[in-house]
Amino acid sequence: MIERRMFLLAATGALLLPDSGRADVVFENATFRVMRKGEDIGRHEIRFEPEGDLVKVTTAIDIKVKLAFITVASFKQDAVEHWRGGTLVEGRSRIVDDGDIFDVSFAAKDEQLVVQGSKGRVRVPLGTMTDIAFWNQEIVHQTALLDSKTTELIKTSTTPGVPETVDLGDGREVAATRYEMSGTQGRSGTIWYDESGRFVRTSFVTRGERLDYYPID
Repeated sequence: MIERRMFLLAATGALLLPDSGRADVVFENATFRVMRKGEDIGRHEIRFEPEGDLVKVTTAIDIKVKLAFITVASFKQDAVEHWRGGTLVEGRSRIVDDGDIFDVSFAAKDEQLVVQGSKGRVRVPLGTMTDIAFWNQEIVHQTALLDSKTTELIKTSTTPGVPETVDLGDGREVAATRYEMSGTQGRSGTIWYDESGRFVRTSFVTRGERLDYYPID
């Protein structure tokens, strides 16, 4: 296995792991405000921690839609993934979707990612990313993503990147590259990465609802 050097950038709290192929993978802590129809409905947090030659990526999503102070829909996901360079090699996820629980685990074996979920065991090619790995800009080059709830492969297509200035929702604007991504199961959206490859914004449609993510410092 090719050794990869790890650089800890103390000034920014970001990890850069050079990986063969395309641009360096950027690991940087981030928290996003989740908006629906102008209403703040939750948070999506991403945290990174080096563990030897791996990086542990912890994702916490907590969304609640309320009507007259009553919660009418909720979604919560807690996931831990271990990445070696730009490759997912191990992890687990728990989703609580309106009270229904979905537990999924996965581990690399024999150049495949072995996934265990409610539908039993499935195998996908090593290098497959989960549908929450938008922090990794390499996701725009994928043609299929692992649905971390159903363990199905979501077929995706993404347009070439377009440079533009994106509004971060708090008066700030940054130079970024915009990608339009579409996938099976009614998912589609727009995602932006800044000039360093950092995930800075997204707007997407799922279950017929549009959600907007805005970064929180």
